[in-house]
Amino acid sequence: MKIRTVLIGIVALFGAAQIASVRAEGTTPAQIADAFHEALTFGNAASVGLLLAPDVTVLEGDHAQKSRQAYMEGHMKSDMAFMPYMQRTILDRQVSIDGDLAWVTTFSKLQGSYNDRAYDLASRELLVMRKTSGGWQITLVHWSEK
Repeated sequence: MKIRTVLIGIVALFGAAQIASVRAEGTTPAQIADAFHEALTFGNAASVGLLLAPDVTVLEGDHAQKSRQAYMEGHMKSDMAFMPYMQRTILDRQVSIDGDLAWVTTFSKLQGSYNDRAYDLASRELLVMRKTSGGWQITLVHWSEK
């Protein structure tokens, strides 16, 4: 637990700058998707905030947040508590780009243990992104499990 706390501190100090550079011109939507998951896994709220558009919609199970602020003040905390205990394996990823819009569909496996419960989940994720002057931003997150 001490190592995790130290890692979170390091990411908090340097993560936002790294994420800002990830959003720079020339970065691919797949790299944005990976950076988003890294930010959630390491508890880096500042980086999540840079990657999500202000008007993002986040759909997960029976939860729906209709803005970056709503997600960050609400369900993001649960995602950040859960993800560090999961091993995520990407099984398949498709990326499509049409002008200033992109969508990344990722099928992955999440395995681990959280709160004394074992998990072995087949995860499906759709991220829709809009290209802005600062690079790609996520405008829709849709998570579901098989």
